Amino acid sequence: MLRSVPLSLISLSLLLSQGCTPKKKAGHGSNSDTASVSVGPEAIDGVWAKNIVFTSQTSFLNNTAKAKVGRYSLVNLTVKDGQVLVQEKACDIQGVTSSPAVISFPRTFMRSLPDRSYSYQLTGETGHQQLSLKKMVELFGTKLANPLSDPLPSAPDDGRVADSDADGQPGVTVELSLNTFVKLAAQIYEVQRNIWNEDVTLIDAGTMRGSVSWTVEQNIIGSNIPLVAQAKADVEILNAESSVIMRKLPAGSGCDVVLQQKANLFPALVP
Repeated sequence: MLRSVPLSLISLSLLLSQGCTPKKKAGHGSNSDTASVSVGPEAIDGVWAKNIVFTSQTSFLNNTAKAKVGRYSLVNLTVKDGQVLVQEKACDIQGVTSSPAVISFPRTFMRSLPDRSYSYQLTGETGHQQLSLKKMVELFGTKLANPLSDPLPSAPDDGRVADSDADGQPGVTVELSLNTFVKLAAQIYEVQRNIWNEDVTLIDAGTMRGSVSWTVEQNIIGSNIPLVAQAKADVEILNAESSVIMRKLPAGSGCDVVLQQKANLFPALVP
């Protein structure tokens, strides 16, 4: 099954909410970044559904599009010694775009999103709990000795290129389709690095919401169409429209619950 995602995902997390602050949904807490009730750090422990949205405007092959890419995951949170320890499992990735050019991710792309562990710094007093994550680094299609600063590979025969989605092609594979007066269908093989920060507020016992600031680097290292292989995407990051929301789930919940309930848990993606 293919999942359609916007062209700017090629420049995002290849990519993996909402633009401005979303309208309040009944039962899901305040729209403000200030806690609406007095809750302490004990409310953080447990299982949460997480939706992080990366927003950008990208120009590629004479098409310019604003796009939002939403990544949905299951996170287990544990408060310990001033930190929030995280165990995360990716569940899904989706996107929307204002352009007729669309990037689709085959299901194999999820293999490039492994389970991972990280931690937030926890600050603030009861009723004003803040979680901060700095310089989360994510690589697609490459393995680097220094993930934060080593240059990305620019050719498929570079020894640092990795077949992260295990589909037999270098890097990670996405599919580009364009259906206007010019029709195009291409496979793109690329490597990418995303770096981002999150600043999250505990709104109430079941809701956390915050901002995301991010950067992206990417190289196209191949394609089944030479024109596409030589193309480059110009990306403008829209941090003001990038965001993160977490909603608490019952103990024992899995990705199946996130996928079944995401329309109720999170605002719809709109370009």
